[in-house]
Amino acid sequence: MDTQFLKLAFKILNNYSSYYIAEFYQNQEYLTKEDIIQEFNDYVDQHQLNDQLELEFTSSIAVPAFISHSKRPDQKSKVFVRTPVKYTRRTIRGALNHEIGTHFIRKENNKK
Repeated sequence: MDTQFLKLAFKILNNYSSYYIAEFYQNQEYLTKEDIIQEFNDYVDQHQLNDQLELEFTSSIAVPAFISHSKRPDQKSKVFVRTPVKYTRRTIRGALNHEIGTHFIRKENNKK
């Protein structure tokens, strides 16, 4: 692997990435709880997971979002979102893709 420009690349990223990230999010509006509920419902509808997942808001978690898997077949797994809500449309979709698309689907696939 050629690392000739690696130090320069890190320098550029360190100097400018936070500026561009801040600039990107500066023009994004935070979603309301109602918006997040709608995004969640759209997501589970699209992936036909309505009967397996539900959404809950909480202020008692350290991470922005996580999934709690149900151990009982008659109960739904829960996606928790920390309040106060600090999500844009892009970031909540990323969180749903991660929590459901990665953790929940992997658990379901491991059952088979």
